Amino acid sequence: MPLFKHSTLNLIAAAALTTALLAPSTAYSGAHNTPGRVIDLIEISDEQMRVLRNNNPAFSQMDDEELTRLVSILKNEEGMVSEESVSNEIGVLVLAHGFHGEGYAEFRAAFKSIADVYPTGYGFGLSILESDHLQTVIDQITSQGAKKIVLFPATTALNSGMVRQWEYALNFREEFAYTGVDRIETDAELIWAPGPIPHPLSGEILRDHAKALSKDPANELVIITGHGPQRKADNDQELEILQRHADFIKKDGGFYDVRPRNVQDDAPPQVRAENVKVIRSWVNEAKADGKDVIVVTTVLTAAGVLKKLENDTKDLGVRFSDAGLMTNERFGDWLNFAIEDTLARANN
Repeated sequence: MPLFKHSTLNLIAAAALTTALLAPSTAYSGAHNTPGRVIDLIEISDEQMRVLRNNNPAFSQMDDEELTRLVSILKNEEGMVSEESVSNEIGVLVLAHGFHGEGYAEFRAAFKSIADVYPTGYGFGLSILESDHLQTVIDQITSQGAKKIVLFPATTALNSGMVRQWEYALNFREEFAYTGVDRIETDAELIWAPGPIPHPLSGEILRDHAKALSKDPANELVIITGHGPQRKADNDQELEILQRHADFIKKDGGFYDVRPRNVQDDAPPQVRAENVKVIRSWVNEAKADGKDVIVVTTVLTAAGVLKKLENDTKDLGVRFSDAGLMTNERFGDWLNFAIEDTLARANN
């Protein structure tokens, strides 16, 4: 059984949180296509608070009210990208933190080509408190004929608590990252696909985004930034991957230099602030040396954290790319590769 039981708190307290948010939408009509959602605050016991804080460094920095608000906002949602008429023995489940507004539209557009062939659904959220949404969408995908379901982690932070929590809920690991939740039950074979960031195509996409803003590559510093995992060890692993892309972009694009640095957006505030401080120092040093600066990101859609990343250096006169990885035509190439490669590995 899940560790947490849900209950709605005092309506007055809930109203304070939801005043600016729009009325809720049902998950299958696309709740992430709305600018906001009504949030029901949940009641968390002292013991449950302890478990959350012990398993997440960012949670440990919050008081009870802040943590309750945050966990209530991190809502699980599910839906289908495919029409019910799409039937195939191969299905696709996209796992993501969540896409909203313009980002939700970009997500659906990016996956439409495979959703026309394979029953394709999504499970958004961190599965912190429950996994019912994942069970619901997997049941829907299998009802459309799927006997194998390819799991797409639509996130750049593959080494993260979020991914480990999904792995726990989907029976790929025995230890949860946040809390214990019900494990998924299905007769379908679940197969993990690779995430987008390690693949060379992501490096090519980042190069394209930098070149689109470039005027004189030999005199330009390119900074690759993104959301990034919370924990240092996880972030270090991702930066190793991004450094390989940086080396490729520098050589192929002829840039003065290319450097990666995540902001670790969900880490404690002082961690994010230090990352931003380093990025800003790179910009100032480059400009003092007569160089221009281009900033590209690993963000998947042109929404969500992208605006925060832009604001981190907006006052320094950089050229900032507001293009998400999913909006690049090469992302579709990666999707097709990932399905073929995942199924080939599963058959060997």
